[in-house]
Amino acid sequence: MSYQRSTIDIETLKGCFTITFLDYDSDNYEQYVISERINQLQEIKEKLKKVTYFIGFNSIHFDSIVCNWLINQKETTPEKIYDVAQAVIEQDLYYDKYRPYSKYKYNSPWQNIDLFMYWSKMLRLSKKMSLKYFAVNLDMTIQEMPIHHSQETFTEKEIEEILEYNLNDCFVTKALAKKLNEQINLRFGIKKMYNLDAISWDAPKIASELLLDSYCKMTFEKELPNGDIPANYLCFNDYKKEIRNTKPSGYNFLNEEYLPKFTFKTTEFKDLYDEICKSENGFEKEIIHKKFDGGRIKISYGSGGLHTVHKNEEYVSTSNITIWTSDVASLYPSLLENYKFINPLIYEVLDIYSEKKKERIIAKQEKNTVVNETLKLVLNATTGLLDNTYSWLYSPGPIMALRLTGQLILTRLLEECNIHSFSVISFNT
Repeated sequence: MSYQRSTIDIETLKGCFTITFLDYDSDNYEQYVISERINQLQEIKEKLKKVTYFIGFNSIHFDSIVCNWLINQKETTPEKIYDVAQAVIEQDLYYDKYRPYSKYKYNSPWQNIDLFMYWSKMLRLSKKMSLKYFAVNLDMTIQEMPIHHSQETFTEKEIEEILEYNLNDCFVTKALAKKLNEQINLRFGIKKMYNLDAISWDAPKIASELLLDSYCKMTFEKELPNGDIPANYLCFNDYKKEIRNTKPSGYNFLNEEYLPKFTFKTTEFKDLYDEICKSENGFEKEIIHKKFDGGRIKISYGSGGLHTVHKNEEYVSTSNITIWTSDVASLYPSLLENYKFINPLIYEVLDIYSEKKKERIIAKQEKNTVVNETLKLVLNATTGLLDNTYSWLYSPGPIMALRLTGQLILTRLLEECNIHSFSVISFNT
């Protein structure tokens, strides 16, 4: 069996290496072992050479590297594989130890579909995402590794237990892949339509790379004096690489450098606006606002947005009182376009952003799913990229002004409601 689309998982113990291939299109599977009892290196190599799509969980950073190294070995032992695996696992701490194996990360003969990478890095860290995390959410069997990775000798029964654990992980990974089928197909569509190798990218990276590609195509020729390519721009890809790696470092700024002018009517909010303008690098404060009817509402301002602070409360419309709700559509994208909250050196990105917005409307009308969903990712992720210190779009002053402007707009609305005897119960950005 070829198993061109395979869910693959490995276990690297000091005295035993196992690998499981689970066919994506059926429940057929094959398992191989390298131990003191049996050495199936050649069978593993032959099997790996037939794999077109390597479906895994955190496979780009681990399983795929070890497997790619493995197919280049004429012979090996479980202990040697274990040492390689430990170097890969500890690469952040001991990079020199990992360096000889780094070349196997990006030059594999298969394409990696790494489901772990479909969520942004910060979300993966904050949610502590693991395969067991998804097994719980998918209501599947959770198994613990029955044997410690440092064990050196194994009985036949112990190897069977490892293989059972190995297979269970493959079934969980496959179930997750089926659940993410639309997302996987979208990334293949992006690769075909935009020529971006996005198969194992999260949404922010897709947005960043698509905007980067469009920005560089727009600005590349402008950078060339008299149409000649300067020595430091050997080609378009060099220019693209330079833009990607050019990021402003963190710096201090007064909020008023980037905030638009607001005209408040009451002393309370005039003073608040002045305090926000004179503050550096954002603003955090809680205030108690007295409403026209004598009631009070606590409002929290901060880098993450504005919200009112409540205890457990319930509000019900009556024959005399009507509760109204209202929502601002696409608040941050609208502020981004209207006030140009972005690093002035890359203003062209906003032209691209506006164009992508129009393209998405057309794609939605024409039911072009790939374009519609791709541009939806771009439009939704852009403001987050402006706040990412590792992004080429990083714009610390402008993105803080965007957030504060949203808060000031709602504050101005609160003021107007109070003047006209509308009692505001709750509001947030």
